[in-house]
Amino acid sequence: MFGHIYFLNLNFIVPFWTWSFLILLMSAMFFIFFRVARLREKKIREIEATKIELEKLRADNYRTRLEREQINNFFSNSLLLKNDVDEILWDVTKNLIAKLGFEDCLIYMWNDDKTKMVQRAGFGVKDSKEILFQFPYDLGPGEGIVGTVAQTGNALIVPDTRKDPRYLAEGYSGLSEIAVPIKYEEELLGVIDSEHSELGFFNENHLQMITTIGTLMAGKIKSIEADQQLRKQKAELDNISKQLIEMQLSALRSQMNPHFIFNALNSIKKFVLANDAENADTYLGKFSKLIRAILNTSHEPNIRIEKEIEMLTLYLELEKLRFGKKLKYAIEVDSSLLEGTVCIPTMIIQPFIENAMLHGIMHKDCCGEILIAFKDHGDHLEINVKDNGVGRKIAAELKVQKDQVYPSLGIELTARRLKALKTAPEIPSGIQIIDLEEDGNASGTLVKIFVPQ
Repeated sequence: MFGHIYFLNLNFIVPFWTWSFLILLMSAMFFIFFRVARLREKKIREIEATKIELEKLRADNYRTRLEREQINNFFSNSLLLKNDVDEILWDVTKNLIAKLGFEDCLIYMWNDDKTKMVQRAGFGVKDSKEILFQFPYDLGPGEGIVGTVAQTGNALIVPDTRKDPRYLAEGYSGLSEIAVPIKYEEELLGVIDSEHSELGFFNENHLQMITTIGTLMAGKIKSIEADQQLRKQKAELDNISKQLIEMQLSALRSQMNPHFIFNALNSIKKFVLANDAENADTYLGKFSKLIRAILNTSHEPNIRIEKEIEMLTLYLELEKLRFGKKLKYAIEVDSSLLEGTVCIPTMIIQPFIENAMLHGIMHKDCCGEILIAFKDHGDHLEINVKDNGVGRKIAAELKVQKDQVYPSLGIELTARRLKALKTAPEIPSGIQIIDLEEDGNASGTLVKIFVPQ
């Protein structure tokens, strides 16, 4: 009826090394923890070292960029003020050594027919034009390091020149060399070449800086050449313009001289018709002398002021014979004009004197006066012809009454000559006619003639 009752006996056996095991276990755990800590610390140190290295690289890169920018700015400012190609080349060679610590630097440029690269500037061994002239050295395309760069248009860095068969020792034997083309767009203008006594001295930083300097040089050189070409073309145009003006003035002179002679012959005719043989003879003598003076100067575009005054005096003396006591004249000249060799266009004043007498003084009852004054203004002359005639208004009315309304050929030709002589807008050239008045009445005419110098 009753089941069986079973009893379970559990016996716990505690090993005798229990404490030793615990100590060992703790030691193992401590060792593992220590190793993990050391590894973590090492990893942190490696990360920190990497960060430091990166920061150093960044600082080096920043310093390199800053140095490069400073050097580029220096060369940009230095080249900005240069207006001569040779001045640019010598300035660059000197400053490359000063700023980059180079020992020797040469710049090669094409010769006139672009068959060879010739040394144009240097610093170090060849540091003057005299030395370059005394020891010339040129290279054809493909010859040496420089010739190779000239042929390919690509820069070269040679860390050890002893191992490069293209190296040619000339004047200075360096163990390393750098050669960089001076290029404007795709056109090669020259080569910057530098050598150094230290193996592997030149690096990519040098290459970048010299390349930038070469580009700056090329742009400046092309700018100078373009400016020189423009100046040359302008000089050629000015020369052509000058020749055209001379031809125009020559044609105008050829018209003016016959015009003057025709008027003078009319005066002689009047003496002959009046049976005034004495005055006719005197007039013919002075007239022949004046004609000889005109013929002697007719082939010259300009005449010295002293000679012009001599001719004007002869002409006025002739007119005095015609007008008698009715005419007085005076000539004033700045002393500075008589001391130098100032010239004016020939026969440029006579038409205004003639006009003053024929249309101003001739119609006066009393004595007529003419004052001629030469004034020096540096870049131009001012020649004044002043008369006390009846004035232009009355003269014009008298012309209408006599049915003689026609322009003065001599004045028209002179105006055209002066217009042809004008070379600059700021320098006066031409004729200004001023009507003189006294108490509201006409008292004569003042003609100002402006002649550029």
